Formats: sequence, C-alpha cells, structure tokens
Amino acid sequence: MISTIGELIARSAKTFNRKAFIRYLDNDNYISFFQLEELRKKFNIYLNFIKVFNKDRIVVLMDNSPILAILFLIIPGCFRTFVPINPHAGNEEIEYIISLTKPKLLITNKIFSTKLKKFKIKKIIISEDDIFIKKILDHDYKNSMIKKNVFSNKKDIAQILFTSGSTGNPKGVSITHLNMITNLLGLVKRFRFKKNNPKFISVTPLYHNNGQFIPTLCPLLLGGQTFSIPPMQSLNNFFEIIEKNKINYTSAMATHINYLNNYQRKKKISHLKFICVGGAKLDILNHKKFEKKFGIRILCNYGLTETSSIATTEGVSREFTKKGSVGKPLFNNKVIIKKKKKKKKLKNKYLYTGDLGYFDNDGFLYIIDRVDNMINVSGENIYPSEIEKHTNNYKNISLSIAIPVANPITQNSIVLIYEAKNKKKINIDNIKKYLSTKISKFKIPKHYFNIHELNLLEIPKAANKKILRKKIEIYFKDLINKSQISL
Repeated sequence: MISTIGELIARSAKTFNRKAFIRYLDNDNYISFFQLEELRKKFNIYLNFIKVFNKDRIVVLMDNSPILAILFLIIPGCFRTFVPINPHAGNEEIEYIISLTKPKLLITNKIFSTKLKKFKIKKIIISEDDIFIKKILDHDYKNSMIKKNVFSNKKDIAQILFTSGSTGNPKGVSITHLNMITNLLGLVKRFRFKKNNPKFISVTPLYHNNGQFIPTLCPLLLGGQTFSIPPMQSLNNFFEIIEKNKINYTSAMATHINYLNNYQRKKKISHLKFICVGGAKLDILNHKKFEKKFGIRILCNYGLTETSSIATTEGVSREFTKKGSVGKPLFNNKVIIKKKKKKKKLKNKYLYTGDLGYFDNDGFLYIIDRVDNMINVSGENIYPSEIEKHTNNYKNISLSIAIPVANPITQNSIVLIYEAKNKKKINIDNIKKYLSTKISKFKIPKHYFNIHELNLLEIPKAANKKILRKKIEIYFKDLINKSQISL
C-alpha cells in the first residue's frame, strides 16, 4: 500500500520506467518516471549536502512549468516540506509566509529572483531547467555528507498550502502524505481514467491543490503524461493547446468556464474527455451552455484546501452524475449536513466548512452558497448565487458579483458589480427587466457598477481564479466612506 509521495514516485518508476511523464509544451523534451525517481534520490543527497535535512521547509516561488511540477513531487518525495508561494503575490504576503514557515531553502527562477533577494536564507535560482536537472543528477557529492535514504512517515507533513484570504493574511494549511495519497486514490477510483497513456494538463496553479491532484498526481499513479503551463497564458490558447497535444483531462475553476463561454468561438474538440470543475459554484446555466457549445463534459466537484482538495465529485458513470450537483463523497470522505452554524472549525473529527448545501434522495450533494455570503434585506435572506447565476448569463455581462451595502431602513441593499463584454455599455433598466423574469422583486439589486467605475480592471480574484468576494466588499465600502462613489 502506497502511503507517501516518495513511495508513489518509486513505485511508478519501477512500473513505468523510461516512459514519458512530465512533458514540455513547446518541444519533445520530457522527464521519464525513471528520471523523476533518480532526481528524487539525488536531490535528497544534494539537500543533505547543503544541510537542508528531513522535515525542513523549502519555499518555492515560480509559475507553472515542468520544473515546478518536478519540485512539487521530489521535495516531499525526499522527506522535506514543500511550501509553494504564488510568484505574483505582493512583497508583504511573501514576507509573511516566509517569516511564518521559517524555511531552510528558497527556490525560484531568474524571473522572480528579485522577490527573494532580501531574505538571508539559502537560495537556488534556476536559470534553465536542463541545467538545474543536470546539476542535481551529475554533481559529485562527498560520501561523508550522504545520509541514509529512508521513507518518511505517512503522517508527516508533505506540504503547506497558503490559501488566498479575502481579508488579512493568507492562511496556511498543513497537508500530510496520507491526506494526499488517500485523496488521489479516491479520485482515480471515481473518474475511471482511460488506461492507455492518458494525457493531462495543469492550467490551474501548482501552488494550489487544483493544479496538483488531477493534472499531476493522477498521471503519476496511472503512468500517464502531464503538461504544466502558466495559468495566465492558458485561457486564450486553451483549445489549441488541448488539440495540439491531444490532452484527455484537466481541471479548472468556474470562472474559466465562464470565460471560455463568453470569449471562445464554438469549436470541435476531439480528445478532451472531461474537465473537472471546482473551487467555486458553477451555475447550471453556464454548465449546460459550455457542454452544448464545445461538446466537452464537465464534472463538478466540491472541496477545500483543508480537505486535501476534493471531498465530493461527479464521476463518469451515471450513478455519480447529476446536473447542478457536486456529485457524491469519495470513498475516503464522509460529509454530513448540520442545521446550525458552528463556531469551531473542527469538532468530533469533522471540519465545519461554512458552506450551505443539501443532499437529495439519491445522495447527491448540492452547494447553494457560503453561509457568510448571505445578505439580509428587510428580514429576507438572499444568497448572491441566486442573482449571479442569471446576471452571469446576461448577454453583455462576462462576470458579476452581488454584494451588500448598509441601508438604514432595509438593513442592506444589494449592489451588482459587473464586467462588461468587450467594454460594451450596459442598459441597467434592461438588466432589471431581465431579472424581474427570473427572481423575486426583493432580490433584484438596487445599484449597479461597471468594475471600471470603481477604478479596477477586473473583479478581484485569487491566483486560481476564485473570486475574492470579501475583498471587493471592503474595497467598495471604503470608496463610499471616502465619498468617491455615491448611492
């Protein structure tokens, strides 16, 4: 039974040997399963040589690339703790994570090296992938510096992931080897991937678990191939990349699906079997629109970083698929519904998520919204998703978000902030008429703002494209307090 990342790499190297695993997008270069195992063993020796020992933390700051995929695997694979940081994070956030985790080594590349210049910690600055790989594989280490190579315990921490908080500092989540392996086994069992050399691509960040599990760990277990590309480069050329490299599977966020629906022309895609979508609720209208437009199946999932990614998901078979749901729990998870909000996050071995949802009679889970997102207007409870599922499908709106603003009479009024397609001017009266045919009158927003009216280029999102709802609420209220906008 595999219980650690190191064991998984060793097992795959023995099973799949010289077969290609991590592929480069623009050429025929690749890292085989055998080479990955060699890198894992040699990197362990190298880290001992520079006095970075077992369980020490290693911060990695770089964008999606083959070398980041390698580091994501071999750092926990050789018993150290992988601490990835979004390379586009602000300096204060980077400093906060480094001061909190106290790493023994920083790894980055030339592009982002200036962001780590001030820290007096050992650094590896990678100029080119092949030079770094050759250095690790070919370096002549002194035997006196080599420690016994033993596998880590399954309950040891494999990585610490920092989730982008809506306000304040990001929070770190410690994830063990056992967390990762059991979730991986649950996903492979649910999805029933094709057995003959499946191809995956990571278009979501490897410094978040959305880019780690399905696009990277699944092909490692299955003997497939994986490509890794920077998220900011992936959307405009998404279908061209999929077809050129004959990709079968990937994972994405709901905002990716909305973007492709709005800005990509109808295309015939022959290789992609499905896209697994999570991180935020994908409304059923956009779900159906995408599948009809592109002929690609979407499987929705639900989970948190704290649940080591996916807790429930749809599957390829009918018993696990129902439109509008996020499927059923994986075999390694148990999900229950509590009617009362809990103050404690952990109680009786359950993680209380703060999400509002329900199970239907067939055992499918439906997520309605975050409890914290609820807006009370004149005693009526309104969830933003009730509004946004319609405004996000309005003809000239590409993305919208409904937020509250204080009202002395009704407690709150609802404000709709939106991004217009191709900067088109939106007739607000027409939006209101449209919404009046979809939702109750008291749910229709009272105020409407194009995001550019708030001096922002777009609605704030995390690196994985998850909308930072609380951040825009605070920003909007600050504009009101400073009299920069009026209602």
